[in-house]
Amino acid sequence: MQLAAWAVLLVGCGGAEEGTATTASGTETETDSETDTASSSSEGTTAGPECADDEIICMDGQAFACAGGQLGPGEACADACVDGLGCVACVPGESACEGEVVMACDDEGQGYFELEVCDPVQGTSCDPDQGRCEGACAPKNITPGALGCEFFPTVTSNLNGPGDDVPYAIAVANPSAGAATITVEFLDVAVANEVVASGQSVTIPLEWVFGLTGVDPESRIVKNGAYRLRSDRPVVVWQHSPLGVSGSVDAAILLPFHTWSDSHVVASYPGLDDPDQGINYPSFYAVTAGRDQTQLTLSPPPGGVSVAVGQPGIQADGSGVANLNHLDVLQVFSVAGDDLTGARVDSSRPVQVIGGSTCAFVPDDATFCDHLEESMIPIAAAGDEFVIAPPGRVDDPTAASEHVVRIISLEDDTSLTIDPNPGVGASLASAGAYVELPASADAYWITADKPVIVAQYMLGVNAMVSSADPAMLAPPAVEQFSEDAIFVTHAEWPDTRVDIVAPEGAAVTVDGNAVSGFNAIGGSGYAIARVTIAASGVHTLSADAPVGASVYGYVPDPVYASYWAPVSYVFP
Repeated sequence: MQLAAWAVLLVGCGGAEEGTATTASGTETETDSETDTASSSSEGTTAGPECADDEIICMDGQAFACAGGQLGPGEACADACVDGLGCVACVPGESACEGEVVMACDDEGQGYFELEVCDPVQGTSCDPDQGRCEGACAPKNITPGALGCEFFPTVTSNLNGPGDDVPYAIAVANPSAGAATITVEFLDVAVANEVVASGQSVTIPLEWVFGLTGVDPESRIVKNGAYRLRSDRPVVVWQHSPLGVSGSVDAAILLPFHTWSDSHVVASYPGLDDPDQGINYPSFYAVTAGRDQTQLTLSPPPGGVSVAVGQPGIQADGSGVANLNHLDVLQVFSVAGDDLTGARVDSSRPVQVIGGSTCAFVPDDATFCDHLEESMIPIAAAGDEFVIAPPGRVDDPTAASEHVVRIISLEDDTSLTIDPNPGVGASLASAGAYVELPASADAYWITADKPVIVAQYMLGVNAMVSSADPAMLAPPAVEQFSEDAIFVTHAEWPDTRVDIVAPEGAAVTVDGNAVSGFNAIGGSGYAIARVTIAASGVHTLSADAPVGASVYGYVPDPVYASYWAPVSYVFP
């Protein structure tokens, strides 16, 4: 309402003497008595109501409610007054510091709630003038995606475990302008402290966590089962399960805490099941809580699943509820040979979800088995367009190997377009339903009318198309591509590659060297290039347009090992 209208309203309410009116600022202005008389002289009526019924207007610290087109008596407000709400305890959207805690006013103005905690370990502190955290790791300074300052490395089900020679490990790369101080804790005790210079990386071996790894497929909560990594500058983190090339191996990029969300759909793969040999290697998903009082609601895939029960609240059909506190991990296992792909995890607070398999054949008749794992993209960050390609062959780095692809719906009635068409169904009726593209060396352009997630799987050596064993990748959607990225390779892997999907004609460099040899992917407008990385350590990727990239390693005969992980995500 404009100031002139305020004046008329107050005159109508007897708020000023004849010839003056009080404005919203409390000042008096001259009025024209003859004009006022003329405007109301026609048959003794006014031009219409001066305010809308039930409207609440604030002036000079008072709240005025409108009834019958006129403002009623004012109510003096003790704390604050907000138009539409009236007297409130605080102004919605305002925030203030209580020590290092940012307190924000709720939408109704009834009081403050804890918005975020500024963390000195992450280099942030609460600015009382701004009422928010400040520093390189303050939320306003971090783009949603793989780059972040707080991570929760989580061991998952694996044939390796405590006492093995090969360690579980994390790799940290620092693309920030200054040195990053890294702190890793377990059970609230620091187990590693590192300073990583700008543009450099560090690999940190860690202990396997009892109860999360080893062949003991019983769904359970492991209290304080996750590591916690914090940095005072944004970094990118991967976990290697394990770092060495012996045993069952894969790697996963970790999503930072600020990107976590409250709804996820799982991608996994059936584990090896051989009762005659006493082998039971199930599929799994692991849920990590970053904060106390996190309530989980679990739902099975649309086609159903059999779950290895153990934890109270988890049912044999894959449904269930569970309560986690900070650092707790719930790991859910399928019954041997079953598949958790399409299961859903909803939570009262944001969580991390990792899906995979203890040890799987890909395809299910091709030896040998290997560990699979990858971080699940939250539903809120999912995309609807993917341009993906298989990894390169061990014997010919420029040629495509074969891969298996799964496309998993996040909403009911999802329609797909797949180029080239592999002859599979193009409609997914239910959220959590998926279509599997048979093993081939094709690259695909996948579009959907609703968000989906995609999983890619390397094949086992005896599929006769490669010389390594299975690994799993959750490729970025086109909407999640980025122009700049940093990644780490390791001396334990003598054959390491990075595959890059870029718009046709884009200029791309790896470690400052121009990338060539791109091959078009159908009619997508994108092309794939495969680059062999000769040296271990940190590497940079840069392009003049957003690109998608994955890093993987091979160890051929006689070990037959591989891993596969995204280089980066940027969430829309």
